[in-house]
Amino acid sequence: MAVPRIALLPLESPSTAHAEAQADHHGRRGSIGRAAICGWYVAIGLAAWLDAVVTGHHEALLASIFVAGSTGALLWAGQMNLERMMLRSLLVGLIGLAAGVIGSVSAPAGSGIAATCLCFGAMAMLFGVLMALPPALMTTLRSSQAIMHVERG
Repeated sequence: MAVPRIALLPLESPSTAHAEAQADHHGRRGSIGRAAICGWYVAIGLAAWLDAVVTGHHEALLASIFVAGSTGALLWAGQMNLERMMLRSLLVGLIGLAAGVIGSVSAPAGSGIAATCLCFGAMAMLFGVLMALPPALMTTLRSSQAIMHVERG
């Protein structure tokens, strides 16, 4: 039994004017998307820094540096695509949460160190989820565009 093949790209080539307009449109949307993602990550870092300045506790800043540095190292070691970036951000957040809980449990009960470790774990998980949002949204947008393209073609 033959399986039908679905082409994700049209078989006919578009006119040059239409192709140039499409390339320009995708290029602008890509640069705007990259700027929005960079702005998102800068906002996360700025929020962590402001939290450290206002409260005097550096757990949020340390957690954001931990998540950003660990995710960056994992992405540098492997291929960089949206799905891996999202999963690695979540994994690093989960590792930070586990480290914070283990540190809190191993510290004397009711001490400031236990609270600091637990706060670090919670903030690491929060920043892991926040860092995973842009790649998750981009993956969703790309898959929905591919589905719409198949339905039109």
